[in-house]
Amino acid sequence: LEEFSWPKGLAFDAVNRRVYIVTSHVYTRFYVYDPGTSDWQRLAAEHRDLPLVALTYSAAHDALFALAHSPSAARLSTVHRFNTLGALTGTVDLSPAIPVPDRDRGPIQLQASGSWLVLIMPAHEQRDAGMGSAAGVFAVDPATGTVFRAPRLQELPLENQPQ
Repeated sequence: LEEFSWPKGLAFDAVNRRVYIVTSHVYTRFYVYDPGTSDWQRLAAEHRDLPLVALTYSAAHDALFALAHSPSAARLSTVHRFNTLGALTGTVDLSPAIPVPDRDRGPIQLQASGSWLVLIMPAHEQRDAGMGSAAGVFAVDPATGTVFRAPRLQELPLENQPQ
């Protein structure tokens, strides 16, 4: 396995016991690690000029999800869906788009929860004013791109249907 750089996300597939890593700079590439055999593999799919942050595996969708984000963008506006071979299988626009803090404020985290995606972001003064939370917590429907906001994780509508 060649050395890789610019890691942008890590996801664990508990069903198939695999760890996925996505790198993103000029080319976006996926790597998979099998902890049972200690084998690394670079997946064949690669994408040019597809800047990503955060990665998660969704067992409900048997897919990987990542957020599109270039360092100069002030908002997260797109989520990409990939199969477990790294091929892009879908893109959906987030509604509403989510303001992001400066890069040096901390990582953007993405986690699957049933058929939903949970996005946890560092605090942003304008977005989080009056929310009583140090971080932005959102639920994203990856089928429609609909974004729900709650001051605490327990208040997100993570059922099958939006509330």
